[in-house]
Amino acid sequence: MTINHSVVAAARELRPLLRADRAQSEERGRLSAAVLKEAGGIGLFRLYAPNEVGGLEVPPMVAAAAIEEIGAEDPAVGWYMINSVAVSLAAAYLKPDSRELVFAERDRNFGFSAAAGGTATPRDGGYLLSGEWPLVTGVDDALWCALAGRVVDGDQTRLLDGRPDGRLFVVPTSDMQIDRIWSDAIAMRGTASQRVVIEDAFVPEDFAVMPAKAPLLDRPLFRLPQATLGASLNGGISIGVLDGAIDAAAEILGGRVSTFHGGEAVSNGAILELISRADAAKRSLRGGLNDACEDLWDAVVDGNRASREQRAAIHGMQFYAVEVARDVISQLYARSSRAAFFKGHPLERALRDIHAIAYGFEPLRPFEHSAGLVRTGHRPTAPGF
Repeated sequence: MTINHSVVAAARELRPLLRADRAQSEERGRLSAAVLKEAGGIGLFRLYAPNEVGGLEVPPMVAAAAIEEIGAEDPAVGWYMINSVAVSLAAAYLKPDSRELVFAERDRNFGFSAAAGGTATPRDGGYLLSGEWPLVTGVDDALWCALAGRVVDGDQTRLLDGRPDGRLFVVPTSDMQIDRIWSDAIAMRGTASQRVVIEDAFVPEDFAVMPAKAPLLDRPLFRLPQATLGASLNGGISIGVLDGAIDAAAEILGGRVSTFHGGEAVSNGAILELISRADAAKRSLRGGLNDACEDLWDAVVDGNRASREQRAAIHGMQFYAVEVARDVISQLYARSSRAAFFKGHPLERALRDIHAIAYGFEPLRPFEHSAGLVRTGHRPTAPGF
């Protein structure tokens, strides 16, 4: 199914610029200024932000379709999109003045780390936050980041209703020490995923977001858990990388003559089967993710809370999509041409990027386990499910 939305069309129109600038972004280890300006200008970093601050508040199937377009050309841009979700959704919990402060430059991306790398000590009006977050995507270009951490009393984690008091701290990058470790990365280099250290930064109470609480803005998008909305983008980027890899393989194989037997590659039935099945896999993944997103969205638009089963479907799709994409891209890489073995070839990039994306999803594995628990009639155990 084709998603007709202005931001999806704008993402598609952005692809030639991404293709032209990708080598530069990889060489620099961060996105080019031109890409950042254009991607921000069409709203890719505020897909899930409130309308009040220029956000698009798009349904999850639209966000997934937009990131699929971007992922097919440069998944590093998609990674900026995914990592901007946390601050975008946190805005629904902020008071109006705080919200406006964070979105003063509305086209900027936001950084994010789900690793609970920090501890926050209560102080009058807020917290003193300290810690280390090993990878924060896009931090070199962001003005604000959402960093996971836990509130402590002395040496002990504070409990709320018997659970650790974990929060998302919305922090300006001016309060951070950025340790630029990403220069030696070989996959997703354009994401500028640097290490961040904070020492005793004061975070006002309003900027210490508790996602388990009800947001101040009560609208359909903000009734969905952040992890569920993030999963829709996670699924979409994997499908996009697969789409780009199929296009690259088809272009290679369409005109290649084998150096082994001298015949055209397309005379090999096994290769034709591989291309056909790769395309079928992409279409199946796209349809499954879209179906799960629409089911979820219809529920909240009708005023209902998304069911466990509906949330489980999204989480299941994000892992299935990345694993199918990884397997198919690996096969395309192995069967296409020796040209793909060279640095910078689209298939070489797709191979290393999809493996990096799959690795990046590993901390979310408890959500797949919880999806399985729901499917077998049990309660999910992943926090934030």
